[in-house]
Amino acid sequence: MNFKKLFPVKQKIVYLNSASTGPISKPAFEKMKEACRISMCTGKLDFFRDLLPVLEELRRNLSEFFGCKKHEIGFIKNTSQGILLSLLSIPFNKNSNIIVQKDSFPAIKIPALYSGHKVIFCDFSKDPVKNLKNKINKNTKAVLIDWVHFYKGYVLNLKEISDFCKEKGIFLIVDGIQGGGVIPINLNELKIDFFITQAAKWLCGPRGIGFIYVNSETIKKLNRNYIGWISLNWKNFEDFSKLPDLRKGAQVFEEGTYSEILVFGFNENIKILKKYGIKNIYKKVKNLVNILRKALMELNFEILPERVNETISGIISFKAPDSVGLFKKLTHKKIIISLRNNYIRVSPHFFNDKEEIKYFINNLKTGIK
Repeated sequence: MNFKKLFPVKQKIVYLNSASTGPISKPAFEKMKEACRISMCTGKLDFFRDLLPVLEELRRNLSEFFGCKKHEIGFIKNTSQGILLSLLSIPFNKNSNIIVQKDSFPAIKIPALYSGHKVIFCDFSKDPVKNLKNKINKNTKAVLIDWVHFYKGYVLNLKEISDFCKEKGIFLIVDGIQGGGVIPINLNELKIDFFITQAAKWLCGPRGIGFIYVNSETIKKLNRNYIGWISLNWKNFEDFSKLPDLRKGAQVFEEGTYSEILVFGFNENIKILKKYGIKNIYKKVKNLVNILRKALMELNFEILPERVNETISGIISFKAPDSVGLFKKLTHKKIIISLRNNYIRVSPHFFNDKEEIKYFINNLKTGIK
């Protein structure tokens, strides 16, 4: 693949920031531009002729990429929406409580805290199942976790956690945004109830569209509290005298008008990721992160994640005596990274290469002199 041609962001800057925002590919840009042109010239994208075929192609591509059934995929705007609709759909009672990962991103914490149910925080960073066992009780109805921590970079073992939750009859909701698109996963081999991610990061955008996976068995147990007019199986938009039945599977959560233009872009990016292959993506990202870790260790930085597990993420963070000042120096050199909780976060993706990592390391050494 010609990554400079596919991702024009590489032509002028060193972009090591996929954990924040994934750059849009040229094919995605061109498809969205074409969709805009149709809308501009004809007044709209026809739902059944223009949008639906692409929507269903995207659903199929996602199901193949993430290892699940097509009907288990539902489209959402962002992870917050996916977590909210999960919480609205679970059959809680007045005494129910929710276990929430203690150091999770606010996209998990805020919906839980305002859900009306008791929230119990749990440390998942070490011995997650052991800590979870000590926190649950007879009223625990759901567990909310980040698959990959947003700046510490540690990866949770979803098989161990999902097996435990299934055994206890507890719903498991996973925010997969920092792992989906870089770490291989087969959802149908796991006992996860809800897996939620957005295109914005490792799936290369665009922002404002994502998906929720709902396990086929789980959906039978859910309340229908998040339903809109597009949740129905319309054959046309001409006769509204009779309401059709609900759509099947996770499509029932597609409640209203889609972000039409974004569907076209998302589909193009997923096709690129599928073509390169998730195993190849992970292998390349792992190699780049290991090069970064070695260099950061030699420079005696405090590094996160602290230890290397069997599965690593695309995130590595480090703290300097003056992280803010160093961050500004690196940014001035057209190196795009993030600052999170006084750690500099570096997150290379499959379109990055060793030369870009070398450029980053050289400028890092210069910046700390």
